[in-house]
Amino acid sequence: MKKICVFGILVLFCFGLQAKKTIYLKLDKVVKAPVSKELKPEVGNKFSDETLAIAWEASPGGFRFELTNQGEAPLAILWDECTFVNEYKKSSRVVHAETVRQTDIAAAAQYEGMVAPADYILWNGKSWTVTPIFTEKLSDQQFAEIADRDLIYKVTLAFKKGGKKAVYGFIFKAFVR
Repeated sequence: MKKICVFGILVLFCFGLQAKKTIYLKLDKVVKAPVSKELKPEVGNKFSDETLAIAWEASPGGFRFELTNQGEAPLAILWDECTFVNEYKKSSRVVHAETVRQTDIAAAAQYEGMVAPADYILWNGKSWTVTPIFTEKLSDQQFAEIADRDLIYKVTLAFKKGGKKAVYGFIFKAFVR
């Protein structure tokens, strides 16, 4: 009887230690509009051009970024025109820390922010809850269920600089380690 109990505990312990795979998001490409020009990001989820430099950190709760205005004129983020597209290609508005419709960034200045899809933030009657954008750790079974599809997320940020508008689509692709 003692051997059976030990064997049962060992089996439960093994199930509890199932290997987990970790999902990471990598900035795969950047698309700049209105000309729909596809640009390559730098190493480490970074991108820069003559207008801006941005570094991203994707987490299940949102996408943090540090943005630097690369020009000599102010750069404005037009929040009402920013979107988030999830892995099912469902688009939603972004939620951000600002309460304004536009954030102005002075020339050569930095701005730190975070965006998340508005659809993922819910009021449960007592407090706000955030539904994870993606699952960071997957069991072998969960991974098998999604292994055949691309997990792609897109954050679109709209900017105005010197009277001209530009929209950058930051496309993240998930990979597993």
